[in-house]
Amino acid sequence: MRDSITTGSFNSELIETVGLLFVAYTSQNGKNTHLYEYTNTLFTDILSMVMIQLNDVDIPKELSDEIPNVIHYALNTICHKYICPRRSFSESNVSKQSELTKTTVDRVLARLAKIPQPEQRTQAWYSTRYNLITASNAYKCLSTATCSERNSIILEKCKPLVVLDSDDSNRIETNKTNETSSYVNTETALHYGVRYEPLSVMYYEWYYDTQIGEYGCVPHSAHSFLGASPDGINIKRDNDRYGRMLEIKNPKSRKITGIPKTEYWVQMQLQMEACNLNQCDFLETHFTEYDSYHEFLADGSFQQSIDGHNKGVIYHFKHNNKPHYEYLPFNSTQEEYELWDKQVLMKNNDKEWLETIFWKLETVSCVLVERNKQWFNDNIHDIREVWDTILKERVTGYEHRKPKKRIHTDSFSLLRSTVKQDNQESHVTSPQKVKRTSLFS
Repeated sequence: MRDSITTGSFNSELIETVGLLFVAYTSQNGKNTHLYEYTNTLFTDILSMVMIQLNDVDIPKELSDEIPNVIHYALNTICHKYICPRRSFSESNVSKQSELTKTTVDRVLARLAKIPQPEQRTQAWYSTRYNLITASNAYKCLSTATCSERNSIILEKCKPLVVLDSDDSNRIETNKTNETSSYVNTETALHYGVRYEPLSVMYYEWYYDTQIGEYGCVPHSAHSFLGASPDGINIKRDNDRYGRMLEIKNPKSRKITGIPKTEYWVQMQLQMEACNLNQCDFLETHFTEYDSYHEFLADGSFQQSIDGHNKGVIYHFKHNNKPHYEYLPFNSTQEEYELWDKQVLMKNNDKEWLETIFWKLETVSCVLVERNKQWFNDNIHDIREVWDTILKERVTGYEHRKPKKRIHTDSFSLLRSTVKQDNQESHVTSPQKVKRTSLFS
């Protein structure tokens, strides 16, 4: 910039300067766009560089005070639009789609639909994922990952594949008999997400008047070691979200900020790359549960709470020692609920009813994340490097990656033995079988 500047030319010169700084900054640091704090760091660093350049320039205070606003304007309307997409938007923006865009999406979805999908939780299903770095754990391969994160994914993929007939993360061991029980702990944060993900899809479809399709595990067309299993894709052709992917998170206790965490942002980028689609809605929801039907009815109307939040009902059954959920269609009236109640109980007559869950959608955030091709190109080498290590150590050995065993003192071993014995004397019991009839019969 010049040593002096007039009011009329200040903004245009500042915007030009921000553009040049942005190009230099992203070429050097864009590889780390996935980091949670990247957006704030980008703005702070560019502001600092601008202030250094203006250090010897006599600027009126009213112009100096506007510098942060002008930088924000330059980043959002020029830099992120024409040079490199922003990390995420503050909401789920949408624009009118052309017929050409819809035709392109038609072809993409047709290709995805033709990809063979093994039946879930079969040997082939597990084997496919075992031989891929999936979108959900790819963040462990990046240069910003910790040593323990990189070590964990290499160890996970080197260990021999053991197939169980249930989700291993939800299983428990029965110490008394040394037999594996398929009992599912429905109180974990993981299962909370499993329970409410279908309801989040129902909310999204209702709120945006769209339809979500599922496509299973999608391998990357150019990098055979990469794969992604998106939560869904918008398939309603007359909706301007047609072809937009959907990623859902249902945190049980984590605060929803509207900013995708590092691992979630990486997951969405890999999903868009694998599917060859350019946008993904990141939906986060948090549901709370009423203690009783009376409390549910006392809070506003049947469909909405006093504070304006959506409400609804889930029936929780058990079948073959596993949870089974039935969801009242989103935004149903009380009359529709009473009819649904009878139909669902009849439909699930072979299952054990456990509880009725009356829920409220306490918090919801839906933000748009755009595909960042440059970020992918900058990071694919690191992911491939980890995969090459996995292939090598499957042959040469991976013992050095296992946690080192600790040597316990005699007293500690005795305490551990006592605790183990106590644990063996207790076991998880499932609720007694209940045959429920309709509340309204």
